[in-house]
Amino acid sequence: MSYNGIPVFSDTTIIENLTAANVCDSIVIASITVVTGVKKALEYDPNVSIFPNPASGAFFCEI
Repeated sequence: MSYNGIPVFSDTTIIENLTAANVCDSIVIASITVVTGVKKALEYDPNVSIFPNPASGAFFCEI
C-alpha cells in the first residue's frame, strides 16, 4: 500500500508541509492504520463497508 507514492507497511503518521504559489503554507497530517482483514476493520468503525467479500485483489471501501 502507498500514500502519495510513499510505501506504507504498518500503522504510521505522515506529515506533509506544502507551500502554494502565493506562499501560503499548509500542513497535511495523515494517520494511517493498516487493516489486514474485514473483521478488524469493523472493530475500528462499524460504519465501514468493504466489498466484495471475499475479494481476490481489488475491493471497495465505503466510510
